[in-house]
Amino acid sequence: QIYVASCSDPSVHIYRANADNSLELQGRTMFPDSIPDNLFVDPQNGQIYATTFLKSRETHKLFHNPSLETSRIAGTRILRLTLRNDAPSFDIESLLVDSGELMPTATIAAVQRRNQIQRMLVGCVISDNKKNVGRDDLAAENMFKGSPRFTQVFPKVTFSLRRDPRAEAAAAKRSMNIQPMLTPKNIRKMGGRALILVIYFTTVGYIIYQVFTYLYLVYTWPVAEELKGFKARNLMYLATYYDVLESQPDKALPFYERAKKLFLTKGADPKSLAIMHLELNIDRCRYELGQLEGIEERLTDMLERLQNMADQPQERYADDKVAHHREWLSSDMLIQKLVKVLGPTYFDQGNMDKAIEIYTIGLQAVKALKLSVAESFDTKDIIDYTTYDHMNLKEASLTYQLGEAFYAKHDYKTARTLFQATINYCRGHKSHITTAPRLLPDLRSFVDGWICLDSAAMVYLARMLIDEGDSSGSLSWIVAGRKLTSTDQHYNNKLCIRCESGFKTQLGRIAELQGDYQRALVRYREAYDYLYLNFMDKLEDKEADVARLEAMRGQMIDN
Repeated sequence: QIYVASCSDPSVHIYRANADNSLELQGRTMFPDSIPDNLFVDPQNGQIYATTFLKSRETHKLFHNPSLETSRIAGTRILRLTLRNDAPSFDIESLLVDSGELMPTATIAAVQRRNQIQRMLVGCVISDNKKNVGRDDLAAENMFKGSPRFTQVFPKVTFSLRRDPRAEAAAAKRSMNIQPMLTPKNIRKMGGRALILVIYFTTVGYIIYQVFTYLYLVYTWPVAEELKGFKARNLMYLATYYDVLESQPDKALPFYERAKKLFLTKGADPKSLAIMHLELNIDRCRYELGQLEGIEERLTDMLERLQNMADQPQERYADDKVAHHREWLSSDMLIQKLVKVLGPTYFDQGNMDKAIEIYTIGLQAVKALKLSVAESFDTKDIIDYTTYDHMNLKEASLTYQLGEAFYAKHDYKTARTLFQATINYCRGHKSHITTAPRLLPDLRSFVDGWICLDSAAMVYLARMLIDEGDSSGSLSWIVAGRKLTSTDQHYNNKLCIRCESGFKTQLGRIAELQGDYQRALVRYREAYDYLYLNFMDKLEDKEADVARLEAMRGQMIDN
């Protein structure tokens, strides 16, 4: 019979040798808690002595990085296997279990009989200590005596407790020619390889990002087919990338301007909707950058041309198709886009009458768009629900801006009606989310324009009531608005940040009306700090409130 120790599945296999030199497996015995290494067959009685490792992971670490005082955690077990008569398996008897302190990393055990004395000799591959150990009366007693010799891990080096451990380790490394891993040369080599890998993966990732970004822009921001020229169209994609995805109008503006020149050079009609849309994007970027010279005149002239086109059969192209799902860039669509730039221009100048006129034109254009969508509405199509919801968002936004203009004119009655209508639009949107098929956000900018729009309207409603002296009535709007703002605030939306600051300001105004100037000052400071810590601009009004209350408190202290 032939016995084979297996380490991968800890066991001892029993084979029978046939006459044709083949082996026939007869059985095996598994070791659930140790891994066998070498076997010794006692020639006198046929018993097998299996030397096993208790802690395979620690033994593996020790074999790869041998050093002093480390092998004591490996552990050894010696088993005696007696072949059964009735079946090809063994009776297992544990002779020795050692944690590694006595004989670390033992790999072989053999029985020696001499002069009627029976000993067990144990050999270790690696040992950093030296102890006298033996085995007397192997069959009956569990006592040790004798002096077996252990193989040293480092040749030509004899360990002794009297020597310096550091000197022993150094001598051992020199004898085995073991080079340390963390040498300056190896560190430079590993650092260079790591740098090459970082550069490689960064370059590949950047290329993949650029390719997918280009494909995304081509699919979701298509350029009108009437605009010819490969270079000009790619300039449009690049301008769209900086304008929409990166929100950097300073970088988008020169690409828009260069694209316009190339399109006109290729024979594009200057009065077409595509060119007017491009001009509108240019003026919008200039408005965001504060370059207001000539914007009012250009946009007013464009608005007149678009209004004339709206009275005629409208030409359409599907530039806005993916963004708002089956919408088109008609004259009405372009009017509502233009109003978003021209209306705030008049509002910032303080010309509220003109701003109200522009916003009203925008609302009429949106209503015409909603009518066109309703004519072909399919109740079974989720896209049509989303399209109509986006039209409601445009109408709600313009209604809110119109309410701001009426508030600036101190026409509180009309402003209150418009802000209430904005809140109703938002409530309708939220009810559609739960009752209608799932509504989709803008798939190009991934921005949900409904967030905090109702809270912004509630800020103005509370503000008007405070202006009228009704502080108790304003508190209901403040509480409801702050609840909505806290729900939507995780989107990190700028409008939500301004709404929360606005509610803090209104609480300060209420405290000021009640004569509690200290609390009012605290609220005003909270409103200012909330904007400042969120990196918002246009803090002049908040600074003025804080300065005014601090001046009032100083006068009270002096008096």
